[in-house]
Amino acid sequence: MKKVILSGLILFGFFSSDSVRAQSQSNRGYIPYWYADQKTTTHLDIVNRSATPERVRVVGLVEGTHRRLLEEIVLQPKELRRIPLTPEQFPGRLPSSRLPRWGTGDRHGSVWGSLVIHGNSEVLGAWVVMNNPSESVSTTSMMSDRGRGASELVAHWFRPTSSTTAIFAVQNVSDQATILSASILNGHDSPSVAIGLLERGETQLVTLADLAGNHRNVLAKSGAIRFTSSVPGALAGRATMVDARRGFSTPLMMHAPKQSIGTSLQSPGVPFRAPDPDSGFRPGTFFRPQLMVTNQSNSRHSFQLSLQADFQEGESPSYETLPVDGSGQEFEMRRISDWDKRTVRRLSLDPGETRVLDIVKLTSGWQVFSEHVAVRLDAKTAPPGTFVTDLVTTDETLWYSMFDPMFDTGIETPRHLAVSLDLSNNKRGQLYFNNASDELGGADVRIWFESAPGEWHSYQATVDLAKQEFRMLDITQLRNDQIPDSLGNLLPLDMTKCFAESRSSPHVVSADPSIDLEHGTCWSCDDTSTPDHCIQLEELVLLPLVSSDTMVWPNIHDYRGTDSCGNTVTWTIFSEPGDVIPRVVKFPRIREMCSQTGIHCFRDPSRSALFCL
Repeated sequence: MKKVILSGLILFGFFSSDSVRAQSQSNRGYIPYWYADQKTTTHLDIVNRSATPERVRVVGLVEGTHRRLLEEIVLQPKELRRIPLTPEQFPGRLPSSRLPRWGTGDRHGSVWGSLVIHGNSEVLGAWVVMNNPSESVSTTSMMSDRGRGASELVAHWFRPTSSTTAIFAVQNVSDQATILSASILNGHDSPSVAIGLLERGETQLVTLADLAGNHRNVLAKSGAIRFTSSVPGALAGRATMVDARRGFSTPLMMHAPKQSIGTSLQSPGVPFRAPDPDSGFRPGTFFRPQLMVTNQSNSRHSFQLSLQADFQEGESPSYETLPVDGSGQEFEMRRISDWDKRTVRRLSLDPGETRVLDIVKLTSGWQVFSEHVAVRLDAKTAPPGTFVTDLVTTDETLWYSMFDPMFDTGIETPRHLAVSLDLSNNKRGQLYFNNASDELGGADVRIWFESAPGEWHSYQATVDLAKQEFRMLDITQLRNDQIPDSLGNLLPLDMTKCFAESRSSPHVVSADPSIDLEHGTCWSCDDTSTPDHCIQLEELVLLPLVSSDTMVWPNIHDYRGTDSCGNTVTWTIFSEPGDVIPRVVKFPRIREMCSQTGIHCFRDPSRSALFCL
C-alpha cells in the first residue's frame, strides 16, 4: 500500500470561517429504516458540519407509522452525537410474531422503524448503524433530505443463499400522502402491484416474498424491483439483504435513474482476492466482488466494464471480450492495448435484464497483484440512467460482506462526508479514494474528533493521486502509529469514533468502510458522496467594490457570489496582472463568465477556488 502524504489545508470557502453558511433548502431529513433486537445494537449518528450551532429534533416512527419524539438537542459546530435506538423506547409498539427472521420485527423483542429529523439537512449528516456481532450481521441506513425524493426508485436484490431475506424500506418524504406501487423487472415490467397508501413520513416495509406471487424468478439469486409513487418526488428508500444463520448482510441503495446526469459509474475500490496476511482478516479469507447491473430502460443497450488493478511487471494489459456465438454468453479474449491499470469487457443487456458479474471470474488466468480492484462502467451510447448498479463484496464463507457504492463520474467536485467512523476494539476505519480520470487528482481531508467534552478538533491530510490510482487512508493506523499531520496534530490513542470531511478533485470518488475484523461486520457511508449542487452562480460581486464598472485585477483576489441555492459564498481568483473584468457579473454559470471575459478560468474543488489564468 502506497503512503499517503499528510499536509496542512488551505481551503477557501469550504472550511473558511469567513464564508457565509448556506441557507437551508430543506428543514427535514428522512432515514427510511432501522432495526433493533436483543442481539442487535442500533444507534443514530448525527453530525453538524457547519460553523454555527444547529437545533435538531429526532422523531421515531415504529413500524413506520407510530410516532415518538426521541431527542431534541442543539448540536455544537462540528459535533458528532450518538443516539441509541432500542425496543424499550417504544413501549406501545405492535407485538412480534416470535419468528426468528432478522430485520422485519418478527423476532421476539425486536422492532423496526424509520426516522424524521427536523433540522437543516444542508449542514447535517446522519445515518443509522445496526450491528449484531454475535451473528456477524450489520447494515446501515442513510439520511435523505426532503428535496431529494424521487418519483421512481429501482432496487436490486442479491441472495447468495436460499435463506437470504430481501427487505425493502420505502418512505414518503413528501408533504402529502402517496400511493406506493411495485413491479419486478424481469426482461420487462411485471404487472404493477399496489403496496398501499403512505402518509407523510410513513415507511412501508416490503420483503421479496411479499411480491413473489406467481413470479418464481423473484427467488433467483438477483434481480431488480421498481417502486413508483403517485406523487412526484415522494420516495426515499433502503434495501437490506440478510441471512443471520450464515452471517451474511449487506445494505443496498435504491436508485433514482431519472435523476442521473452521466453515463459513467465508478467505484472507489473494493477488497479483492486474498488480503495481506498482516491485515487482520481471518486466515484463508478470499474476497469475491459481485457487480449487479440492471438495464432499467425499454431498449437493449451495451456498456463497457473496466477494472483497475496492478498487473505483472508493472504492465496493465487490457482485453476486450468478443462473443463466440453472437449470444454474448461466451467470450474469447483478445489483447487490445496497454492502458493504465485497466482491463475491459463489453456487455449488452436486454430491457429489464439483470446480470451479476463475478469480478474474480472476469480476471481468471490473469496475473493480478492487487488487494483492491476498482470497477468502472461506461455506457456512452445509452441515455443517462439506463443502468443501475450495486457492488457487493463477500468472502467465500460469507463471513465478511461489504457494500461498495458506484458514483457518477460525470458529476464534478464531489464532496464526501463520513458521518462516523468506528475505531473501537478491533475495528478499522478507512477512507478509500480513487482517481477515475487520466489527470492528476487528490482530496483534502479533515478528520474531526472530540479532544475533550464539547471540544472538537481536526486532523488534516492530503491524498495525492496519479491518474487511475487508488489509495486508502487508514485512520486506525494513523491513530495507532501516532503519525502527525503537517501541523503536528495527533489522533488521540483513546479515540474510538470520529467523522471525516473531504473535498476532492473532479472524478475522484471515495468511500469509508468501518470493518470489524473479528466478527465480520462492515458498514459504510455509501451514498453521502454528493456533488456541490449549488454551483450555478447568479451574481458575482468582486471585492473590493469600486465605483467604476470595471476593475483591474492583481494576481490574486477575492470575489463574493450568490449561487443558485441562494447561498452567499466567498471565492479566491488568480489572474494575470492587468486583466480587466466587470465589477458585477450576472451570468448563469461560472464558465460563461470566463468565456465572456476571455480569461481562462477553472474551479479547483479541493480548495473551493476559481482559478483564472
